[in-house]
Amino acid sequence: MPGFLLCLIKQIMEINLKSELLSGKTEFTQDMIIIDGPGEFFSDSYFRNISLITFNKCIFRGSYLELENIKNSRLNLKFLYCTFECTLVIKNCSLETLEFIDVKGIKNLDIIGNTFDNFYFRNNHINTNPLSGNIDITQNIVLQLLKFDNLRYEGEEFRFSLRNNFENERHKKLRSSFQNSVFTSLIIDNSSFGYETNFQKIKISDSLKFKDCKFYKVDFKYATFGSSVDFDDCKVYSKFEFTNCKSVPSCEMKFHRCLFKSFSHFNESTFGRLSITFTTFERKTSFDRLVVSTLKLHQVTFLQNTYFDELKILEIERFAKIDKEDAIERKRTLRLIKQELQKSDNKIDYNRFRVYEFTAYKQELTQHLKEMRAQTGLINRVFTKDRNYSKIKRDLLILNLSELISDYGTDWKRALKWTILLGLLLYIPFFISENWNNSVDWDNWQIFPIGFLRFFILTDFYNPLADGKTYIENDGCNHLISWLLFILGKIVIAFGIYEMIQAFRKFKA
Repeated sequence: MPGFLLCLIKQIMEINLKSELLSGKTEFTQDMIIIDGPGEFFSDSYFRNISLITFNKCIFRGSYLELENIKNSRLNLKFLYCTFECTLVIKNCSLETLEFIDVKGIKNLDIIGNTFDNFYFRNNHINTNPLSGNIDITQNIVLQLLKFDNLRYEGEEFRFSLRNNFENERHKKLRSSFQNSVFTSLIIDNSSFGYETNFQKIKISDSLKFKDCKFYKVDFKYATFGSSVDFDDCKVYSKFEFTNCKSVPSCEMKFHRCLFKSFSHFNESTFGRLSITFTTFERKTSFDRLVVSTLKLHQVTFLQNTYFDELKILEIERFAKIDKEDAIERKRTLRLIKQELQKSDNKIDYNRFRVYEFTAYKQELTQHLKEMRAQTGLINRVFTKDRNYSKIKRDLLILNLSELISDYGTDWKRALKWTILLGLLLYIPFFISENWNNSVDWDNWQIFPIGFLRFFILTDFYNPLADGKTYIENDGCNHLISWLLFILGKIVIAFGIYEMIQAFRKFKA
């Protein structure tokens, strides 16, 4: 095409926005290029007595375009399939509707301090080209509908805030949606959302942060999170839905100083490290079938029943080694979960977390013992009566034996096997000791099994190898070893039988 024709087409497409608005034009379309010169400023005078202005497939080119102090509560301002190669500022305006649909590109966009009945910044389809310019949408009031659906924003941070008054009945009617949107980082602070807020299927590749936010009903079903999620000083007054969500394994998810005044659900989600601190749940809360790498509950208050059915904490199930402080924190978390499971009469998961709690406590005592040994030499430990050191050693011994024999009173078959094995290991040297001076008589082989059975009778303190009720001989040191093995055997067998009974009773009240 000849060059003069291109110039002619370009001149036809180029328009002066101010002159067109003053002439009464309200619809701009067919890929018009809006020339704003070194910078255009539009105030209230350009938009009086207008109810609709539409920009369809337009390109805004130049330095900046600023709309400020426009007070027209009937005005609907729509940007459809537009490209912004300039800075667009909309500030301190009062409009009925501001609408950005399927924006093709943005350089800089600042929407600050406005009041809208409806605010749309969305795409019709999730596959629309991603945006990457600088976007700041803060300190606005939206009264009816807020739509940020199907957005794909690949810039560093998407900042958003609402200055709605949570006590204003008109502001409470707001319905907001960020459904199917994709962000690198989304930061929402000092905001009050209305009746319903929808974050379903939102995807965050890096970080999501809510600080000092208030919600009524909020829904995060099927959301996907990146490296961090942070709810700081947030309040939810109606249902909080955090179900079927997932995150990368390294995700740090924190709820700090939050208040949930109604039902909260974290069911069937998969997270990395979940931490809930200084938080109150006033109504029933559910963590059913939640899978997390680690879980921390510190200064958390559950005022009604909380459900942890089939909760999985992967690092605990792998029994990973941790330091003393982490072991103490883990023990507190597990104890709180165990208490809630006991309240809900969930004996199956209660026993599972009872084992986890004992394991965490054993790790804590092991690390504590190592620290004490490093600080105090062997001679000082031997000659100094440190009751705390002795208590830790005794507790560790009991925990190790209980874990070895019955997995803390949960496996009766294991307890039976270990009881028979340990009893046999003590009975054999006892049998040898009692028959050391006797010749081997294979014809009386039945003495060994019969004696073994009597060895297991806890209330029988007579010699199991002798006929009738005869004690082990007491003739100085000859039978001292026999007495020691006999008494130790009774103790070990009694402990094994007790652990076996505990395992049989693990589903009892």
